[in-house]
Amino acid sequence: MSDNKSFVGGQDRARVAGEEEYEVQAFARRHGMSPQEVRDMIERIGSDRDALEREAAKLRRH
Repeated sequence: MSDNKSFVGGQDRARVAGEEEYEVQAFARRHGMSPQEVRDMIERIGSDRDALEREAAKLRRH
C-alpha cells in the first residue's frame, strides 16, 4: 500500500516504513548505513523510529 502524502501526522512520523524505499534510503543516509542494514534493523527491532534511532547511534559508536 502506498504512503498517502496528504495524510501526515505524528503516527506516520513515529515509524519508519520499511516497505517504502525512500524512507529506508533517507534513514540509511542520515545514519551512514546501507539500506540493507536498515531493513535488517527494522526486522530485528521493529519500525519504531525512536528505537531505530537509538540502535543506529549505538552502531555508529562501535
